[in-house]
Amino acid sequence: EIKLTSPVRAKHEATDSLCQNEGAKIVTTYSKMKQPMTNKKKTNRKNRNREELKASLGEIFFTFDHIGAYHNWRVIMNQSNVKTACPEFRHMMMHNAAIDASLIQLRALNEFFGTGKWEDDIIANDFPGFQLRNKGNFLSTDDNNEIHKRMAHLTWKRIGLEIRPFRIRGMMGQAIPRMIEFLDYLEQDFLRLSDEELIYVKRVKKDLPQYMIENIASEFVEQQTSIFSNNFSAQ
Repeated sequence: EIKLTSPVRAKHEATDSLCQNEGAKIVTTYSKMKQPMTNKKKTNRKNRNREELKASLGEIFFTFDHIGAYHNWRVIMNQSNVKTACPEFRHMMMHNAAIDASLIQLRALNEFFGTGKWEDDIIANDFPGFQLRNKGNFLSTDDNNEIHKRMAHLTWKRIGLEIRPFRIRGMMGQAIPRMIEFLDYLEQDFLRLSDEELIYVKRVKKDLPQYMIENIASEFVEQQTSIFSNNFSAQ
């Protein structure tokens, strides 16, 4: 298994047991405490200096790492006795949460390669010279809107509709080549040999081909499951 974990972002790790099963541990990663967020509409984007851009890389790497949240959940379920040890409704909740995590991070990464809706959005075009390489959003408008409406908000659209399957691997297959282009830019034109972020960039570029073979090559459907239903399946 290849884990894409940024060494740059500040982390705090805590372990907790699932269903009081001491043999099944999960590790939760928390970001550093943030200042209250304020949304400012896009007017005149501020030109960021190199130190500000460099400081943003931890957030970008974190987002990229976590598009694989659902895959890693599947790995845990295949390699441990968590599924058999937990009540089915808890398993369903964690299954759904893993899908949510991947989709929200895919949406965030998609917006990173866009033009930015808000003045304080971190976008790829903030990095000098990358704008000419940037191909823009990788998700279709329909996929992006579906994530927005079904994941990020409580909407009337959710009511009475069948549970929508999401092809997370397909979305990851769209995201990863775009991210590789950005990592190439960082290595070639932005980072210096002394920058610790370069370690992450080189390692991820080295590991990604095998990661894609193992996790992206075959398509499958990720479907959320209602905890009020006895029908649980992940195709």
